Amino acid sequence: MNNATTISYCKACPRINSHLHYSNIHDLFVKLGLITFILAEAVAFASGFVQSWTHLYFDYGTIASYNRVADTIDRLIAPYQSVSNIVYILDVVSLALAIVAAVTLHSISKRKLHRVTLSFAFGLSLLKIVTVYYYNSLTAQALEALPSLVDSATLSTYRRVDLEFQAAYGFWGGSAHFLVGILILLSAAALGAASLTTKVVLVWNRTEPSQQEALTIEPKSHTMIQCNESKYCRYCGARLPDISKYCEECGKNLVG
Repeated sequence: MNNATTISYCKACPRINSHLHYSNIHDLFVKLGLITFILAEAVAFASGFVQSWTHLYFDYGTIASYNRVADTIDRLIAPYQSVSNIVYILDVVSLALAIVAAVTLHSISKRKLHRVTLSFAFGLSLLKIVTVYYYNSLTAQALEALPSLVDSATLSTYRRVDLEFQAAYGFWGGSAHFLVGILILLSAAALGAASLTTKVVLVWNRTEPSQQEALTIEPKSHTMIQCNESKYCRYCGARLPDISKYCEECGKNLVG
């Protein structure tokens, strides 16, 4: 069968399939929110990796004093481990939601999913920030008891070793943690702004030749095109199996 086919593209982008557009500022906020979120995770991971591979050599007594204080700190903050686990869960879920929001950015059928995931990603990001602050407050309060549990000489040794560790890490010792905090705040702000700018400004459908001149096929294309064992939806142009009674893309009835 010889069909002369002419396909035009959306005026806002080179896509030929049906899709929608939000404002440019919405697209920017969605992408910025996801990128800064991923950067924060990457910097945090790199910081932990670098610190785990830093080697400093001290005498046995110094190492013993350091470990004694470290063990005491672990015991003091152990009751709040569940709060730390909640932070981790919120982190993973909010990142997954931000990815889904970016993937569904131009989908017509998943427009509602896009809005819902953006709102939840923003909400969980805020909840994570509050939970981290709460966890830090609890641990700081618990560590106030440290001087009464460890003698001053041992505590002084611990602090000296800790400063040397920080110096050995360089950027990854302190500045990296500050940068992670900034990126997390920026990501939450961007996701929040994106959730407030979800007004659709353009819906492009290639099956509306009178408006878009998106798809012109000759000859005989009033309803659908038969091509071996497939056909096209007369509403959205999606290619379907010949036996389909409903469009898998837009859900419209093809019979009648």
